[in-house]
Amino acid sequence: MNIKHLKRLAVTVGATGLAVAGIHAAEADHNADPNAHPLPVIDYGLDEKAIVVKLRMTGDGSATMQDAEVFYGTPGTNVGNPPLLDIKIIDDKGAQAQHFDEWDPRWEELEGTTQGTFSTKVADAATGSIIFPFEPDLRDFRVTNQDAGIFVGSYDLAPAILEFCTDNPDDPDCTTDLSVAKTDSPDPAVAGESVTYTLTVTNHGPNPAQAAQVVDELPAGLTFASASNGCTAVGQEVTCDLGAIPSDTTRDVTITADIDPSLVYDAGAPVTVENTATVDNLAGDDSNGANNSDTEETLVVAEADVSIDGVTANEPLEVLIGEPADFTAKVDVSNAGPSSPIDAVLSRTTTSSAGLTITPADSTHAVTRLEIGSPQTIDDAYELTCTTPGVKTVTLSYELALKNSEDTDPDLTDNTASASFDIDCVVPIAINVRPQGFPNSINLNTDATLAALTTEAGEYGLPLDFDAATIEIDTVRWGVRSLLFNVGTVGGAQERHGRNHLERSYELDERTRDADKDGVMHFKPPGSGLEQGVTEGCLKGRYDAGGGQTYTFFGCDSVRIVPPH
Repeated sequence: MNIKHLKRLAVTVGATGLAVAGIHAAEADHNADPNAHPLPVIDYGLDEKAIVVKLRMTGDGSATMQDAEVFYGTPGTNVGNPPLLDIKIIDDKGAQAQHFDEWDPRWEELEGTTQGTFSTKVADAATGSIIFPFEPDLRDFRVTNQDAGIFVGSYDLAPAILEFCTDNPDDPDCTTDLSVAKTDSPDPAVAGESVTYTLTVTNHGPNPAQAAQVVDELPAGLTFASASNGCTAVGQEVTCDLGAIPSDTTRDVTITADIDPSLVYDAGAPVTVENTATVDNLAGDDSNGANNSDTEETLVVAEADVSIDGVTANEPLEVLIGEPADFTAKVDVSNAGPSSPIDAVLSRTTTSSAGLTITPADSTHAVTRLEIGSPQTIDDAYELTCTTPGVKTVTLSYELALKNSEDTDPDLTDNTASASFDIDCVVPIAINVRPQGFPNSINLNTDATLAALTTEAGEYGLPLDFDAATIEIDTVRWGVRSLLFNVGTVGGAQERHGRNHLERSYELDERTRDADKDGVMHFKPPGSGLEQGVTEGCLKGRYDAGGGQTYTFFGCDSVRIVPPH
């Protein structure tokens, strides 16, 4: 409040007592006659100020502070009163700022029946106003009853001083220099994690700040998470009420904000965010506005723990020499964050045994918008081509890396994976169903006769030589392709005699019989899979290539299933 004109103030006792009050020095002469001293007053119209505390004393020695106010003016003094109350005023740093004796408001001096004689009386209860000089850093009003030898109580002066400075912000005792400085941690920060700002508010003096407040504006892309006591957030604005700050002291507050996991991804590159804090002296002027704000720049980068979670090669078991086969591996990838989404690149390198090529030998695949909780499966297509017979080993090696060099992966141990499998490179051969008979009619109630032809490389477009005499007859099976080729367990029908009949069979033109001997075989329909509508029959087995090596052969010819006679 701003009160310029006051009535005269004094310690007030019971209705029958005399009005006495004032500021009394500890070294007073303790003259018990209150009439010997003038009443204390406040001199108005001065730059100085006084604090008036209204104290209610009771008979049990306790007291209640009913009010405390600050007034413009200088309090007078009234020395010589009995030192019944010991008053100590403590400042905001815990040091004693003032010390004086004061009358107990219950103490009364009564005039006797004979003129000029007095007696002392202590009332059961009384209220007194105690006046002492104003200082902006006063905080604690402590009272001891010296007569009873007991501590009466401690009373807070801060609300009265705060009220005064709020109403009189331009008063020199309410003016001080506040500054704010801020730091961040970590820097660089990571999208999807948190950044903590430390705001250091300093009161450079000369006076205490009765009520300081700092406001922090979080930048876009950051969301308030937590802060020191006294801080509240509304949207992007965080307000921290710091209360009173003594001169030449500091207060720290921390504000933690969560960073949007997609902040860097959406920007297309690391982002520098700016965070500004401003301090305000709510109950007084600030003598230096140049240091009331500070801006901290924080670099935000992307960090994502991407991983390869599995590779399914879906490998073929067999590939015919000279006939490239297309296949697809499936690679499962995921992002454990904290940044999300993230772009990555999946690359493959391949190794294989001689006689087998993979096209392309190396591959790369863009993995876009890989998000936390949303794994992706990447299809990697490749072609296998066999040039020599036998079982070959293929190894597909995959590596997953972040696309942008500015982004980091905190764990590279889960970024690689591989899959190995074996391929049987099969020799294609020519077979002739129903030699010298076309259209290769087969009655399901009778035998099927066919010849595995001995050929040279290039004959019928075949890539390799084949000698039907090397066939291992116990491995030979006849039937539909789905029972024979590229299956784990081979089906089909066996040669009914258990023999490979070597003879000069007819070639595919059904007229020519060359000089080499072919393998003529006979099969019963059961187990072959042949049925009405089937148009192809196939032969599969193994042959002795010499040197302890055996390889797989496979050949097919057209068939026509005819009704039984």
